[in-house]
Amino acid sequence: AAMAENTSPAITMTCEVCSEYYTDPLMLPCLHSFCKKCLIKAKEKQGSADTSLKCPTCDTSINLPDGKIEGLTQNLWFEHKSKEASIKRKIVSKEVTSCDKCIIDDSSDAAVVYCCDCGQFLCDLCKKVHKRSRKEANHKLIDLETKESIELPTVKHEAIYCIQHLEKLTYYCKDCDKLVCQICLNIHHKSHNYNYYIDEGDTARKALKESVASCDKVIPPVTEAIANGEKMLEQIATHKEEMRQEIKETFEKLKAALDKRCNDLLMETEEIAGTKRNSVEKQLDRFRKLVKQVSHGRHLASSVSERTDPGEVLSVKKLITNQLEEFIEESKKLPLEIEDKKVVVARLDILTLSKEINEFGSVSEVYIDPAAYCIDSGLAIPLATVKKKRKFKVALPAGIDKAASYLKASFIKSDGSKEEGRVVIANDNNTAIVSCTPQSIGGYELS
Repeated sequence: AAMAENTSPAITMTCEVCSEYYTDPLMLPCLHSFCKKCLIKAKEKQGSADTSLKCPTCDTSINLPDGKIEGLTQNLWFEHKSKEASIKRKIVSKEVTSCDKCIIDDSSDAAVVYCCDCGQFLCDLCKKVHKRSRKEANHKLIDLETKESIELPTVKHEAIYCIQHLEKLTYYCKDCDKLVCQICLNIHHKSHNYNYYIDEGDTARKALKESVASCDKVIPPVTEAIANGEKMLEQIATHKEEMRQEIKETFEKLKAALDKRCNDLLMETEEIAGTKRNSVEKQLDRFRKLVKQVSHGRHLASSVSERTDPGEVLSVKKLITNQLEEFIEESKKLPLEIEDKKVVVARLDILTLSKEINEFGSVSEVYIDPAAYCIDSGLAIPLATVKKKRKFKVALPAGIDKAASYLKASFIKSDGSKEEGRVVIANDNNTAIVSCTPQSIGGYELS
């Protein structure tokens, strides 16, 4: 029970909607409580035709009995505790408080004392009347103006009233499991099994304690499941980062490989183009040389043919004509088309490669038998469940006989305590098969 209380939030006596002490608190089936007036306002915002109500705290949809707020469960515990807290606050803070006894036309004198027996704040006049009354003369009064420490009162329980009929709640219907007034009993519960509610307190307290005991059996395993789930979330985050890093590194390698292939193809292109360029340049050099030779010989022949002196003409005629004939014959044999008509072409099937890239790699969930977890994965101990065996392998640098002195069959918990005899080590070809069975929640280290 103590554990359950420690894991539960503190119960406050202020409504989450208006932030004031509860007035006429009603409890919803989701176990959240609110002032009646706050729930009425919430219902009006949703629309009067709607027979349900959303909890302002957890947003659970609540079906209202007969479509009315008044059909909800009265939280008399909160009502009393809120009134008690409100009274104690007024006493401790010494704030100006109106007299509860002599209110006329919504106005009264300031209270100077609080009567613990009547549960009322009293002004000076009512205080004097109180002391003069034989019936109330012995009532305990707390002076609100004292500067000394005040002993706070225990606020007495007042009569409780039906929220529907404003009659005293006197009975407890066992069949409906609810408090009812005389009118409720006559109309809705007359044939039911009922009793005076004052006589049913012990039975109700016993039932609640049994519920608490049942809850205490639920909380530890669920808490363990939460711890395992939170550990799993950490592992998911860690594994996600590992996968992200692996993916990044893989694609960095792919980009590096693509860059290298790009450079290789560029170099091949340069080599092929260079070879072709040299071949064409060689042919062009022959063409240019022939044109130059023919042009020069032609110019000489033309110039000599214009000379009038026969001796000048005959002296060079043979050499010029013979050379020109050789040039002409050479031109006839020389192919005037470029021999290498091939061009450099890069065959880059981008569509096929793009398709392969789009289909490259995958990320998916794969079931792995927990019994197959090994220490290399880092999942053996973190995923262990209390009182359930886990197995994993530890590769040894030498035979298990030599390494046995370094392996101890015990767990060391994070608090320093040991769980002896919970670890079994077996030999499997220089591999230690470790079986472990943790007995409680917490961090473990295999020694």
